[in-house]
Formats: sequence, C-alpha cells, structure tokens
Amino acid sequence: MKNILILGANSDVAKQALKRYAEAGHLVMAASRNMESIQSFIQENALDTQKISLLYFDAEDFSSHQRFYESLPQKPHIVVYAAGFLSQNNIALFDFSKAHQMMKVNYIGAVSILNIIAMDKDNNNLERIIGLSSLSGVRGRKSNFVYGSTKSAFTQYLAGLRQELSGRKITVNVLVIGYINTKINQGLQLNPNLIMQPDFVAKYIVHAGKKLCHRSPLEMENHLQNSTMVARAMGCPFAINLQTDLGRQLHRKFRGQFPVIHGVHVG
Repeated sequence: MKNILILGANSDVAKQALKRYAEAGHLVMAASRNMESIQSFIQENALDTQKISLLYFDAEDFSSHQRFYESLPQKPHIVVYAAGFLSQNNIALFDFSKAHQMMKVNYIGAVSILNIIAMDKDNNNLERIIGLSSLSGVRGRKSNFVYGSTKSAFTQYLAGLRQELSGRKITVNVLVIGYINTKINQGLQLNPNLIMQPDFVAKYIVHAGKKLCHRSPLEMENHLQNSTMVARAMGCPFAINLQTDLGRQLHRKFRGQFPVIHGVHVG
C-alpha cells in the first residue's frame, strides 16, 4: 500500500487515476481547488472514502505550497502532477493574463511544489514523481505554441529532475500525451479517431514504469506497421524515449503515418 499524492486531481485523467489507485488499495491524497467536484466523483463511483483524503491545492498560489506540503496527512510515495490550463492561442496572443495563467499552472506551479517535494530528504517514502505533459510541447505549432511552450518547459524540467534525483533512487516519469477526451479540449475541432479516453491514460499513469508499457524496437515497429490506432494496438501509450537515438529515429520514421494519440513515456 502506497501513499499517493495527486496534484490537480480534478482533471478528468486525474480522477480516473484516483479511482484506479484507490481500487488497488492505496491511500490517495486528492489535491485540487475544486474539492466538491472530486467529492461528487468519489460518491458516483462508490469509492472507499477511508482511502481518500481531499485537500485544497492551488497551483497558482506559490506562497502556499510549502504550507500545503507540510500539512499533508502522510508523506507520499508517489506524486502525480496533473494540473493543467489551456487557453486558445488566438486569445493568449492578445491577452497575456491567459498566457501567464498557462505558465503558472502548467510550469511555474509545478516547479514550485515539485521542488519542495523532491528536496525533502527526510521523506524516505518518495519513490516516484509523474508529470503529465503534452505532445504540444514536442514541436511548436502555429495553432497552440503558447500552450505548447509551457508543456515543453515542464518536460525539460522533469528530465533534469530525473537526473537530480537518480542518486536517491527516485524515479521521475513524464508522460507526453496526445489528444484526450477531456474538458480541457472541449470546443476544439479534433478528429474523433485520434482521441484517447481518460481512463486509457490513467491506466498507464498508475502503471508508470512497469514492463507492460515497454516494447522492444522490433515489437514497436511491427505494431506500428500493422495498425492505424497505435495506442490500442500496442495496449499502451507509444513508449519512445526522445532522448535516445533509437527513439528519435522511430519518431521521425513514423511521424505523419499514424494518429498522434500516443504518449511518449520518457523514464
């Protein structure tokens, strides 16, 4: 049984991860500004309330993060940063408050709270930090490069944090995910064939780092060549490490040939 801290627990993916963690018998600390929504989700799914603590957390209120961490009912074994905010590019380019909010929620707030958690050397429980990033941060695109830049920064932060914590045997995972059927994407004109469901992503948050999400290069290539739905064919998000030569080669080889619904699991 592990202590799980989910930051930004009101996201659709985070709720499904909460459900999976709780059903697996773990103790979950669900942290969000919208605690009522999480409470409703817990009741609707008949989850064991003895295994779930609801905590108020505001990613944008940086000055509160130290107090928040110190007040946790138990120190976490696993931390999931799932907080996110998206504003359309044509709005963010003219309204800096929207761009700034994306920066604060998607990157600055993450750095603030995760630095506090990661640098607590008295917490001998901590074994894994998982950050939810986005395919939008892999390559800048005209349609969403402001949002994408915040996710790119988050991805690079986690890559460095992984190296920082490796000496303490703490794993850092970043899931670089494509389009998901969530409220953050409501109103966007997306091809329904490219959309993942929240529970599909949640399954691989809960199992981050386990063997089921790793395939040999030959297995990956065979799956890719025989499927137009990459994630469903492989049974897990597309597991490519873009920091390796092999990962970059596979990414270049198959880009544009398959739906970009995969998550790039670096870790």
